[in-house]
Parts: sequence; structure tokens; C-alpha cells
Amino acid sequence: MSLSVQSGSVQKHSVEVSKISMDNSADQPLLLVVDDETSITITLGELLRREGYRVNTANSGAEALDLISATDYDLVIVDLHMKGIDGMTVLDELRRQWPLTPGIVLTGYASLDSAIAAMRQGVNDYLIKPSEIAEFRLAVRRGLEQRRVLLAERDTQGGLQRAAEELASHLAAIVESSDDAIISKSLGGTILTWNKAAERMFGYTAEEVIGKSIMILVAPERTDEEPEILEKLRRGDHIDHFETVRAGKDGQRHDISLSVSPIRGKDGTVIAASSIARDITDRKRAEKEREELLASEQAARRAAEEASRFKDEFLATMSHELRTPLTSIAGWAALLLRGGLDTEATARALLSIDRNAKAQAQLIDDLLDVSRIISGRLRLDVQPVDVTTVVHAAADAARPAAQAKSIRLETLLDPKAGPIPGDPGRVQQIVWNLLSNAVKFTPKGGRVQLRLERVNSHVEITVSDTGIGILAESIPHVFERFWQSERGTTRGQGGLGLGLAIVRHLAELHGGSAHVYSAGADQGTTFTIKLPALIVRDEQRFPGEAAYRRHPTTDTGLSFKYPPTLDNLHVLVVEDESDSRELVSTLLAAHKAQVTVAASANQALELLQTNSPDVIVSDIEMPHHDGYWLIEQIRSSDGRPARRIPAIALSAHARTQDRVRALSAGFQMHLAKPFDPLELVSAIARLLDRQGPSLDPTD
Repeated sequence: MSLSVQSGSVQKHSVEVSKISMDNSADQPLLLVVDDETSITITLGELLRREGYRVNTANSGAEALDLISATDYDLVIVDLHMKGIDGMTVLDELRRQWPLTPGIVLTGYASLDSAIAAMRQGVNDYLIKPSEIAEFRLAVRRGLEQRRVLLAERDTQGGLQRAAEELASHLAAIVESSDDAIISKSLGGTILTWNKAAERMFGYTAEEVIGKSIMILVAPERTDEEPEILEKLRRGDHIDHFETVRAGKDGQRHDISLSVSPIRGKDGTVIAASSIARDITDRKRAEKEREELLASEQAARRAAEEASRFKDEFLATMSHELRTPLTSIAGWAALLLRGGLDTEATARALLSIDRNAKAQAQLIDDLLDVSRIISGRLRLDVQPVDVTTVVHAAADAARPAAQAKSIRLETLLDPKAGPIPGDPGRVQQIVWNLLSNAVKFTPKGGRVQLRLERVNSHVEITVSDTGIGILAESIPHVFERFWQSERGTTRGQGGLGLGLAIVRHLAELHGGSAHVYSAGADQGTTFTIKLPALIVRDEQRFPGEAAYRRHPTTDTGLSFKYPPTLDNLHVLVVEDESDSRELVSTLLAAHKAQVTVAASANQALELLQTNSPDVIVSDIEMPHHDGYWLIEQIRSSDGRPARRIPAIALSAHARTQDRVRALSAGFQMHLAKPFDPLELVSAIARLLDRQGPSLDPTD
């Protein structure tokens, strides 16, 4: 049966204690029960009276102090946590006035700190509510027996001292068995006692630290804490669960929760202090990990939100950049279809359509380049490159745009800059992108300078302008993909923000680097590309006028001394999109080819049952069955002449893997849309060995 301490339990216990034998002798021990809960004092009082004891009760600390000052009780039972004057104060006064009176703590709030503090006050037993009646009854009897022994030995020499030693031994056992470091120190900070847990935590033995300053445990950055703690202790204040850092013998830092209580002498003055240190390093580490995880999650969320916003902005920008040239193409095409334009207006219309088509093709090329960069599939056709010739060609390609804005384009090219190992087309793309960027951001009447020079073992290509400049905070982002200094609908310049990112990556693929400098807004910008020079010049592989591949934007189209001939060639064109089908058939017919068209893969197979074309030109992406399926059906037709017909894949899928897949499927060639008309004608002629007398793509 447990001793309940809840309100309303008096009647229950009255019934239970009726079973206990009573002895109402007037000389029975006198007990004091102290608790601020009236129901508890009534219950315990009734229980103890039925045991035969005389009982006084107090419902507050103040009332208990009055009773203790007037009466020497045989035993005091006290609750620790009471409003106003608490149980520790009552025990302190009991020990001061009646050192031979044992005490029993009966509390509902159990903690090691409070248990140790109570034991220091000479408490005989420490019980936790609710307690078993048998346990409570036994604790009372033990306390009274101790009282009897102490009284019997009081007049015996050394009796009181031995009793005190017994109590001290009891307390010492509790201290030594604690998992927390328990240290006592003087008000000057000198270590007086040191338990085993302190030795385990800090690494010092008791012999090493007793008599030394507590400051040996204080981390250097925390030296101001200890004087403040000692000052509070001198005032009699308690310090509860103060989280700080202390250092061990090996220098290791320990996060600890520190509780410090004053130790009072017989006169009530503070003479020392007791510190209880609990190692909370693991808890702190877990908290830090949780905070880092939370911060990481929040950063990831912010990054995801930023990425989502950036994606939306990019898609809006890309939509705008693709629609802008389409507007001019569609508008001029509508005017041409309606008729009524004079010769001059018609020429302007065609030039605008051509210019905007190339601009849109350039946007798509840049997107494909970035896709290859991201996937790691961008490859270089490395060979000795006459960098002077390549840079000069890029300058010539950019000059018309500069002249349109009255921008002076200056070139300072060192003819002895020497060759570099690289891909000539990609080197020209680097220079053209930089020049195009400089012209775009330089106002009318400005100046752009292109400089090429040999510096030690590398070649430097420098493009500087007198344009709008770059803010310092924007410099680190200049070479990032899709980054633009202006965003939204108020942008001053168009573009997708890919050109400079491509420049940096191409420079790095060549073993070089890209750099940018600007003094700030309206101070112009300087871009420098550093590429390694070719150490040994191979004259056989590198004649004076080296051939190089132009960047797509610099080409005005293939130029032939004699156009390819397609006379009497039968071409089957497979294209589901009617406008593209009409364009290809008209183009081939203009070169005297006989053209048969099919709007689907199935229709093409039907036509092949009755027709035997010389070559097949097929789109890849078509409804129901694509071009890959079509060529596989053709190549698997055993015994039929159609399986040997050469075929060209004509598709907007222009990635390297798309070309490889087309050739693997059975096509002989792969051309990407948009295509140059003469390129398609020439491809068919080469495929059938019907090329004109002379082909000179650099003429």
C-alpha cells in the first residue's frame, strides 16, 4: 500500500491506518510534520498518531521555524518545496538549533542536487511521494533509533563526533557514487574536495587539484565567469543549471551544466561553495547537429525557391528571346504573302527574315552548347591554330554590328603571337562572343579594342570597351550560366546570359582561363582570355594560311564555284510538318531533282512499295512512328532494293547523341535544323557522288 499525497485522500488513509496497532503512551516520541499541503499534514498526522506517536503539524516554513525554536522534537518530517520559506531553510535551522534531531525529507520533486543538499543538512532519509506506508514507517523508526543512539552517546566522549562522522561518511558515499562531478571550493576559489566523477570528466586526480585554484578548469575565454560566480555565492545566492565550458587536463573542452550552492557555517554565514557539473557535451553536439541540419534544410529550401524563381525568369526570358525574331519573321512573311511590297521593301523583308532566323539559330546553338557543357559532351577538334588569323576573322564578323552603332573597333594583333593548340572554330567562338558582348553593352560612338599578344608561355586575347561597366558585386557572377545584370521586363539588352559562360568553359577546355575587370558603372569592361601557346611549331601540319572552322554566326553560307547538281535524282522527302515538307521539296525541285513527298513513316513505306528513290530525306520526330522506326523498317526489308537506299536524317534534334543514334539506326548522314539550303543539296550530292566540279567552302 502506498502513501498517497493527493488532495482528498485523507479518508482513504484513515481507513488504512486503522489496521495499525497503536500505543497512546504519553511518553511516546514527539514528531513534527511540515508541508504546505493541508491534506498531506492531516494524512501523515493521523497515520503517525495511530502508530502511537505524538504529532505536531505545520503548514508553512515560517510556522515550522516557530515550532522548532520552541521545542526539541524527536523527528522532523519536512517537504522541500514549499511556498515562502522552503524545506532546506527549515532543515538548516533544525541543524543549527537541534543537531541531534534527525530529519526525513518527503518530496514530490526528486533530483540528485536536492538529495545531496538535503544530506548535507543531516537528513536521515529522503523519500519520494508517493511512498509505500511500510517504507515510510520504517524510515520513521530508523530516524527515531538514530535519535536514541545519539542521545545515548551524547555524554560519551567523542559520541557526537562519531555521529557526525557517520553522517559525513553517508554523505561522502552519495557524493562518490554520483555520475556528476561534485566539487567544493572556498570563497577564494580553492578546490577543497573532488569526487570520482570529476576525475573522470576533467582527467585530474584529487591529489592533483585539491588546494589549487578552480581556474585551472576555466577556459581562457571564460575567465570572467568565475569571479561573478564567487561574488553571488558570498551573497548567499544559488546558481542553477548555468551552461558554460570547462577544460580538462588534456585541453579538451567540455560543455557542462553548472549548479553552485553556498555552504554555511554554524553561524549561518557562507564559508564555502559546492559545485555540481553535469557533462552536456553530447546534448550540445546533438543540438548543434540539429541546428546545422535545420540551417541546411532552410538553405536548401531557399536554394530551391531561388532555383524555381530563376527557372521561371529564365523560361520567361527564353520565351521572349525566341519570340522576338519570330515576330519579325512571321510579320514580314505575312506581308510578302499578301503582296503589294515594292522591290526595296521585299529586299528588306527577306534580309530581316534571314537575319532573325540566324539570330534564333544562334540562340538554339548556345542552348545546345550549354547542354553539352553540362553533360560533359562538348569535344574539341584540337589542332595547331593560327590564332592571329582566327582572331582577325572574328573581328571581321563583329565589325558590321559595331559599325551599325558607330562604335570604333580597334584591333592590335601581334603577328608573332604564335600558334596555339586548340579547336579553331571554338577559339573563334570565344573571340566572337566577347566582341559581340562588348558591342552590345557599349553605347553609340564608343570604342571596342581587341588585342592579341604573346605573354611568356601563353597567348592573351583581350577585349576592352568603353561601355556600361560592371558593378563590383556582380563581377563574381559574370561567367555564370543564365546570369544577367538586368532581369525582368525592363532589361536594356536581350540575350539568355549564355555567351560569357560558354567563353569561360571553352577557355578552360583549351587549358586556359577567362578573367574580367571593371572599375565600376560606366567605366568600361576588360575581358582577358589566357590560352597556352604551342611549344613546338609543326610547319608541315601548320602552313602559313591554316584552314579553320568558322563560328556559325560568322558564316554567310557556303559558297560554291559550281552548284551541286541533282539532275534526274529521285528524292523521297518524309516530313510530317507541311511547311517544312514544302520548303524541302521546293528546294530540291529547284535543283532539278524529282521529288516525292510523304507526310508520315507509314506513307513512306507504302510509297516504297511502288517507288525506288535514289535517296531518302527523313525527319526524325513524327507522330505514330518516328524516323528511327522508319529507317529500321527499311533496313530490315530482306531482299528488297529499298534496304540499300541511302538516307539523310533531317531533324531539330541536334545533340551529339542524336547524331550518333541516327547513324546507328541506319542513316548515312545527319543534318540539324535549321539547315543551310545549299548544305542539304550538297549533302545529297556527296552522298550519291554527284558533287559539282569544284567545292570551295572558304571561297
